[in-house]
Amino acid sequence: MTNTTICFAFLLASATLYSQTPTTSDDLERVVFARTRAAIQGDCETYERLTAPTFLWTGPSGKSSIRTAKLTPRVPLEEAIFDLKDFTTLLVGQTAVVSYRLIQYENNEEGSPYYMTRRTETYVRTDTGWKLIAERETEVPDTL
Repeated sequence: MTNTTICFAFLLASATLYSQTPTTSDDLERVVFARTRAAIQGDCETYERLTAPTFLWTGPSGKSSIRTAKLTPRVPLEEAIFDLKDFTTLLVGQTAVVSYRLIQYENNEEGSPYYMTRRTETYVRTDTGWKLIAERETEVPDTL
């Protein structure tokens, strides 16, 4: 085997490994999905693990408040049927801003969504993973 062949094989293996390695955006999308599912279902443990103890929340009316990462537990957990669309990530150091559309559905049957919002959230990377520190929610109207 020549040095050229060995180098080519190494580069090919490195490129394959790199293409299979999840990106920070992929990690954040999984975190946002898990946190959203926890909030809808009432999964307190997951929600608190992915949310700072206090965070800034701004609702559709534009009113802001400081909230705590406490949910009312629901037993059994409620069903969560939703999609995250148009997910984008801006990473700056140990902070990330994510933006996405949250589309919630009434049930598994085919039909139109019953609640749609655009969310912009700020996460900070900690020793234990990503945690939400701010959230902005805007309702998406049916028509403009």
